[in-house]
Amino acid sequence: MAKNLDKPIHSNFLSEKFSLTSLILGIISVGSLMILYGGVYVIARIGLMTPSKVIVGILLGAFLVSLFAGVLGLILGILGLKSTKKKFSMAGIILSSIVLIVLMDYVLKVFL
Repeated sequence: MAKNLDKPIHSNFLSEKFSLTSLILGIISVGSLMILYGGVYVIARIGLMTPSKVIVGILLGAFLVSLFAGVLGLILGILGLKSTKKKFSMAGIILSSIVLIVLMDYVLKVFL
């Protein structure tokens, strides 16, 4: 007979998904941050005073992807700390935190 009908099938199912998603979002945010810094470096190296709208759009898109993926990765990493895959959550939190700190530094240097 079925003994465990009242218990949930897997209570950490969402937490494990949050852990893996946090790691993936952390990797995506680091990749788009590299695109952002690579584009800014190329513009500075070439010496373009007025880059085209396409280049500005790509850099703005990379900035926004880094920002949103970093924030979401941090939130989901914190929510995923209760799962059995804590290492994925910690890696996602670390990557997302580094990206957010670098973006804050970048914004402060540009606007201040």
